[in-house]
Formats: sequence, structure tokens, C-alpha cells
Amino acid sequence: MLGLKKINKTKQQFLAAEIKLENAQNEILAAKTYIKQIENGDLDAPYPNLEDGAVKKDTLAESLISMRNQLKSLDEKENQRKWITEGLNKFMVILRQQENIEESSQSIISELIKYIGANQGGIYIADHEKEVLELAAFYAYDRQKFINQQFHYGEGMIGQVFLEKETQLLKVVPEEYIRITSGLGDAPPRCIVIVPLKINEEVNGILEIATFSSFENYHIEFLEKLGEYIASSLESLKKNSQTETLLRKSQEQTEQLRAQEEEIKQNMEEMQATQEELARKEAESQSILTALKDSYYVTEIDLKGRIIYVNSLMESLLTKSISPSNIEGELFAKISNIEEQELIEILNNNKAGNISSRIGSLGSDDAKIWLSETYSPIYDAHKKVSKILMIATDTTKEVLQQAELKKKSLEVEEIRSKEKERADHSIKTQSKMMERYMEKAQSNESNLKEKIKTLQAQLNQINQS
Repeated sequence: MLGLKKINKTKQQFLAAEIKLENAQNEILAAKTYIKQIENGDLDAPYPNLEDGAVKKDTLAESLISMRNQLKSLDEKENQRKWITEGLNKFMVILRQQENIEESSQSIISELIKYIGANQGGIYIADHEKEVLELAAFYAYDRQKFINQQFHYGEGMIGQVFLEKETQLLKVVPEEYIRITSGLGDAPPRCIVIVPLKINEEVNGILEIATFSSFENYHIEFLEKLGEYIASSLESLKKNSQTETLLRKSQEQTEQLRAQEEEIKQNMEEMQATQEELARKEAESQSILTALKDSYYVTEIDLKGRIIYVNSLMESLLTKSISPSNIEGELFAKISNIEEQELIEILNNNKAGNISSRIGSLGSDDAKIWLSETYSPIYDAHKKVSKILMIATDTTKEVLQQAELKKKSLEVEEIRSKEKERADHSIKTQSKMMERYMEKAQSNESNLKEKIKTLQAQLNQINQS
């Protein structure tokens, strides 16, 4: 009787062991099926044979589901990082293709609303001189929003974000702040984000986006990073616009200077013709000389370079250098800014019956006057050169304009050099940011592969056991 009980007990233990073995085999089979689904990329697959979704603690199913959840979380973060990286690359290309602020702003806001899945958006550009933010581009705004296209610094949410330089996320939107119009009707947005477009703590504008849904943290991260790129692009476009303005003004001044030079050249040609006529007609030369003395700086010099006569205009210039009583009889080279050797060459040339011309000056550096001088021989009754007539016009304005033009040209070249350095620095900074994102993504991918290998090894051990 005791032996029969012992046999029955052994049978019960054997049956219990078989049940446990069968359960273990079912559990292993379910685990293998689940792992296979995960390997195929189906991270949302349900765990096989799980009653009422309940998971017992300290079981293989619990471990695998926990692992699945971690993989799902990593995959979601990786997809978000990929979305951010692809978006930044996309808009960097758009920014590089634009040549002015208006086109750049409109292209960015139109593509951004579509990319982020929002409903409305606008870009405000800062005018630091007027201290206002002006609406440069918009997408899907209704007519009510057009009423206020400009905000002063500190005015409204737009102006406050500009001063605070921090992103504002409005999850509770005032009823009349903004309304989104669609085919389904007219309703306020559920969420609004306002992002400062800043670089090196300087805000160049504001980005405002509204949506019926909501913004996630990675959306905000993306918009803030994009805001830096937009700010950098706006700064470059402003500098380019300023450079173009300077170049245009420089070109206008160059054209004006050329016209003045042509006018001076024509005047000189006319004067030379007049001087030739003076040499041929003594009688007419006296009347013409009188007219010239009233309009030009006139000096008569003897053949040794001493001053014989100056008209009133020339006298007013020379008296700044010497006393009025010392003008006549004074050596011309002594009171004017002309080298003695150069004056000798001019006198010799005039003695030979030729006309000479030069650009000279009178006075010190603080009050220097530039003159276009022409030296002509004056003949006596025997057709011999008796003295030299120097007639001059004031070209101080033209000389100063040439100096100013040269100075502005140097300033333009300096601006171009600085802009190139800043653009190169911006490109290097953006490239380094992209490299860090790629390295982080590769690291996450390696960690995920290592976890899958570990799990596969554990599964092989269970199958072998």
C-alpha cells in the first residue's frame, strides 16, 4: 500500500515536471518569436501568448519587453535626431540659395511650416536703427494678423522675446491673439512658439509659429538651432546689402568724378586754344587776358621766375603765405609748392615757345588749395618771349573727391575681407556641429547592435540548455 502511494507520488512529480518543461518550451518559443519580430524592426509587436497583457515579474517575458521598450525609446530618439539633422541640412541649402532677406525669409517660412507640420508662421526682422521688428515673411496668416506687421522692442510677446532672448512656448493661447483659418472654419491655435533668431547673443529677428496640435521638445530644439542658422544668414545678407550700397555709391562717385575730369579736360583744351590765339593776336590777347583775370588765378612771371603781377584772386591765396608787400619781385618757387628745378624746366619750355601744365598747390597741409596750372609764353612786339603767364583753376574739390573715393574703396575691401572671414568661421562651426551629431548617432547604433548580440547569446544558451 505504501509502495502504491510512492508510485503515485512519483507519477505526480513526473507530470508536474513535464508541465514545467512544456511551459518553459512555450516560453522559449514565445521569446524566440518575439525576438524575431524585434529583429525585423517591429518594435510594436505584442508578446505572444500573453494573457490579458499581464507580465509576471522576474520572467523572460518581462526582460524582453523591457528591452523592447528601451530599444523603442532609443529608436524614437534616433529618429528625432535624424529629423533634426535632415531638417538643418535642408534649410542650410535653402539659405545658401537666397540673395536677399525678403526672398530668404519667404522661402524659409513656407518650407518650415510644411516640414514641422504647423499651420501658420511668420519671420520678423530687427531694424536696430528704428528699434522695431518688421514682418518680413508669413505663411497662411489671415487678414487680422496683417493689422500689426511691426512691433517695437518690448512690445507684445514678439517684442518681449526679442529683449529676453529666450524661446517662449504658449500652450494656453489668448482668444484674440491669432486665429487660424481653414476649410473647416476659424479657430484659435492650440500652441504657439516664439523663437529669437540670435547669434552670439545678438538677436537679428523673431520666428513665430502656430499649430492646432502641439510642439515636442525636439521640435523646440530644432527651431532654436535653425534660428541660429537663420540669424547668421540674415547678418550675412545685411552685410552684403551694405557692401552693395557702398559699391553703388562708390561707382556713382566715380562716374561723377569722370564727368568732372572730362569737363576739366574740355576746359583745359579750350584754354589752350585760347592761349594759342593769344600768341597770334596781341590785340585780342589783352582783352581776353582781362576777362581771364576776373575768373581765374593769374600770375605773370619774368624769365627768371620772379613775380611781376598777380590778380586779386591769386593775391588772396598768396597773402596767406607772405605779406602783401612782398608779392611782386618774389621768386615764384619760394611762395608756391613747386620745386625750383621743376619751375626752371617750365620756364625753359616756355622760352622755347611751348605751353606747360601741372597740378600744383598753395598753402600748408591744414589749408592746402590745389590748382590746375597752365604756363604760357607772352611775346613782345618782336615776337620774342618776354614773360610767362600762369593761369590756374581751383581743383581742390576734385582732388579731395579722388582721395575720398580711394578711402571708400579701401573700406569696401576691408568689409569684404571681414565678411569672408565671418562666413568661413560660420561654415566651420556648422560643420563641427554636424560631425558631433553624426558621431553620437553612430555611437547609439553601435550600442544597439551590442545589446542585440547579447540577447542572441542569451537565447542560444537557453536553446542549448
